[in-house]
Amino acid sequence: MLKIILCDDDRFTLTIFSELLQEAINRLSISANILCRASSTNELLNFLNKNPDNNYIFFLDLDMGNDELNGLDLSRIIRNRFPASKIVWLSTYNS
Repeated sequence: MLKIILCDDDRFTLTIFSELLQEAINRLSISANILCRASSTNELLNFLNKNPDNNYIFFLDLDMGNDELNGLDLSRIIRNRFPASKIVWLSTYNS
């Protein structure tokens, strides 16, 4: 089973991406669960502290707005704590 984690500071983007991803999971009959939909780095880190696992797939926004950490900072923390997990970076930035 794939264990998916989403993190984006834009709640609208987070909702749309989550719905599209869930639709793809259902349509393709993939054994996967979206376990966390975090809208801040703190929310994600709290989830990870309570649910440590080395086999997550992370979809992270690169620009986390007003958060202290951006997607790259968060990726470094994840890579250090969960080296077998996979990370995909996302951005809706126009440039």
